[in-house]
Amino acid sequence: MELSDKAIGLLRALFEQIPPGERAIGATRYRADHAPELALLNDLEERQHLQRDHQKDTYRVPLAALGAIGGNEAQGLLKDIGHVYDVLRDSYRESPNQTVTLKALAKRAALPEKRVVVCVDYLSDAFIGGRSTDLKAKGATVTTSERLIEHPDFQAALAWWEGVVFQRPPRKAGEQKPASPAHGNVERFASAREQVLKAALALVVHYPEECRSKDGRISGAGIVRMIEQKSPLWWEDESDMLSHRKMTAIINDSLRVLDGTGGPEE
Repeated sequence: MELSDKAIGLLRALFEQIPPGERAIGATRYRADHAPELALLNDLEERQHLQRDHQKDTYRVPLAALGAIGGNEAQGLLKDIGHVYDVLRDSYRESPNQTVTLKALAKRAALPEKRVVVCVDYLSDAFIGGRSTDLKAKGATVTTSERLIEHPDFQAALAWWEGVVFQRPPRKAGEQKPASPAHGNVERFASAREQVLKAALALVVHYPEECRSKDGRISGAGIVRMIEQKSPLWWEDESDMLSHRKMTAIINDSLRVLDGTGGPEE
């Protein structure tokens, strides 16, 4: 279902309030300042056009939704993201899976480093093999991946990603997946568990820093946060995913085999 003009206008207004060089804006403050639009904000979240990080209390517009916003600012950003994508794709072709500093990337792209930081952050939604947790840190890096060469150009890659994110129908607030009959529950849970562990393995390899807890250890809660951010890569329908707590428990059980911990079940 297409977004209404009002929804697009609200999304564009939120995007244009994000400070230059940043990716997100305070969610609670924004909702408080736009109380009459709370239902519309909730709908944008449900339709994946707006991402809310409850831990950081932020709103951000995902890469897949930028094209729907319109306006010079969003279109200008998309153009720069596409340019950085092309530079990273060329880097991958020269040397697959290489790690590049953002300083070197900015020089090669002929863009300000602060702008490249934002572009890489957006590309991390789908096309980056790995990256420093803090892209603004001195010596921050990004790792290229094969996904950069799977499509003929950035427009085709973006269209693919939009399809991945938006192809499933939105669910209404509070709507639950219909209960399954008892027969086959064990098999279904085993399949769901396998999918969680597949996603966890891929994310720990490609995003190890983002999967760490505050004390620096790889943690179940950290991995699950990344799984939820990139869920369209493994689940076409978000309702097929296990709950946050169940996924955390599954991953923590696996981590405890070797280190006896696994971290708190956040």
